[in-house]
Amino acid sequence: MKKKTGFFERISSGKGFYVTATVCVCVIIAAIALIYNSSVNMLKGAVPEGTTAEVRKNQTGVSDPRSTTAEPTKTEEASTKKNEPTTERPTNEPSRVITTAAPTEPTFAKSEKYVAPTSGGILKKFSMSPVFDETMGDWRSHGGTDFKADEGQEIKAVGNGRVSKVISDPSWGYIIEIDCGDFTARYCGLLQGTTVKTGDTVSEGDTVGTVGIIPCESADESHIHLEIIKDGDRVDPENVLGK
Repeated sequence: MKKKTGFFERISSGKGFYVTATVCVCVIIAAIALIYNSSVNMLKGAVPEGTTAEVRKNQTGVSDPRSTTAEPTKTEEASTKKNEPTTERPTNEPSRVITTAAPTEPTFAKSEKYVAPTSGGILKKFSMSPVFDETMGDWRSHGGTDFKADEGQEIKAVGNGRVSKVISDPSWGYIIEIDCGDFTARYCGLLQGTTVKTGDTVSEGDTVGTVGIIPCESADESHIHLEIIKDGDRVDPENVLGK
């Protein structure tokens, strides 16, 4: 009578043994691959998106391709900028020019209707540029014209107008101003108490006062200081007075 062989005896003998061994190896490899993939997926979900490649490599053993190149440090940026050549940009803006030129005198047409305050001629001319002042001992502009006149001599209105101001000044003496419409005539150095009054109307050639003293020009000969003022600027009286 023939003895029956068991299941494991049949597998372990002949070709069955090799088939069984091959199947087992495949199952083991598949199990290892499944476990590895599961582990990697779990680690990817645990690491934040902003983590750098270096940190991901330390945690998983491989670099994360989603990581971006690290930004340069402030020290590297400063070094790069320092080595860059600097060029001066061209500009079309004009250079700033500073000038000490005297202001331009306003223009004014001469007229026969305006006359000189005296017939004695000119002692000192109008000048926007500094001239030496004998009384004050310094250089300064001369904003009017000095007409020769003896002390106590009568002074005439240069044109028709209205007396707009009568004042006393410690430097210029007794002053009157006459609004002639086109300009204001200012007389400096009159004798107090001899002049017209504020609001008086005068005509060309009328007496407006008599010559007194000008403290700030007392070193000069006796005279009357006349200023012509147009829109706040002083004008050379010789360019205004026609006779």
